[in-house]
Amino acid sequence: MPSYQDALSAQPSEFLTYASEMTAAATDLATQQTDYGSKVAEINSHWRDSANDAFNGEVGNVNAHLTQVIGEVAATAGGLAATAAQMLLECTGLKAADAALKAIGFNIQPAPMVTLGPAQRTAIAMAGPFGGILEAALQAQAMAGTLGLQTLTSLINAADASAGAALTQAAELLKPLDDKSNAAKDMNSHKAADDHSATGTEGANEASAEEEEAKKEDEQREEEQQQEDQAQDHQQDPSQSQNQQPTMPQNPSGMEDMAQPEMPELENPWDASELEDPEIPSGGLASGGGLGGGVGGGAGGLGGGLPGGGAPSSGGMGTATMLGTPAGASPTGAAPKAGAGGMMGAGGGRGAGGKQDDEIERESFLVEDPDEDVWGIGEDDDNPYS
Repeated sequence: MPSYQDALSAQPSEFLTYASEMTAAATDLATQQTDYGSKVAEINSHWRDSANDAFNGEVGNVNAHLTQVIGEVAATAGGLAATAAQMLLECTGLKAADAALKAIGFNIQPAPMVTLGPAQRTAIAMAGPFGGILEAALQAQAMAGTLGLQTLTSLINAADASAGAALTQAAELLKPLDDKSNAAKDMNSHKAADDHSATGTEGANEASAEEEEAKKEDEQREEEQQQEDQAQDHQQDPSQSQNQQPTMPQNPSGMEDMAQPEMPELENPWDASELEDPEIPSGGLASGGGLGGGVGGGAGGLGGGLPGGGAPSSGGMGTATMLGTPAGASPTGAAPKAGAGGMMGAGGGRGAGGKQDDEIERESFLVEDPDEDVWGIGEDDDNPYS
């Protein structure tokens, strides 16, 4: 429903224009119906069979529908024209009333509602004791203007609803008839009509038909050739398939650089290492002379107490004992000094055992300093063996 502002801006003349166009359309449709009847009469003049009877039956339905549409469109156009004329009159009156009320100083709200304007309130204030009487008169005039505007707006809304209903009814009547024929038959009839109506274009139609047939034949030949090629590919000699042996896969060409690189041979830390031949130790502390001589001297001191000189076990100790026996044979002989036998005695310990050491050669880097006590004995008094 349009508001007061919509009614003021409405243009009912557009409905009148549309109604006149609908009337013209109904007239044109009536003319087409007349021409249709003439064509049907011409067709019936040289066509007499059962199909013609069915055709005439459909012609009757078409004429009935056209007559109904023409009548409804004409009636709708007439009603729309009348409604548009009424709406035009009401809209014109509404615009005039709105302008008149605003001219005497009233304000019009969108409701619509007429209220007093600033000029009228100024006049009431200047009237003094007669201001109340003037205000009452202006309020009554505003109320009457409000009722008039609301009435005109309601009439315009009613006319708009009637015009909308008429247009909706006309749109329903302009829908096409239901298709009561078979689509396949219609297509065949259209093709036959095209064949009969193709006057002057028979040569072009035949040429296009021949081109289409040639294209279809070429496509069929290509498909057959492809099928034959596929069949030949699938058919193989059974002897060849039996003689074929699987081969080792090879790297494709161009991938030589991507082969696994050669790894350098590294020494395995877990392999058994070959030891060098040990050199025979000689001299100094590396020969074990200190241990041999020391033990030899001690055994010589105890030689008198052993029966028959005492023969210790073989090895380093045995050699030292044998070398110390002359000193121990004479009980009255003076015992050698501590440490002297160690430097003078034969090789003892490992050196005199008669068996080579299997371990890695050991070298001694000790250097005897006469100013330092290497053996841990400060003086002769502290030597327990002196």
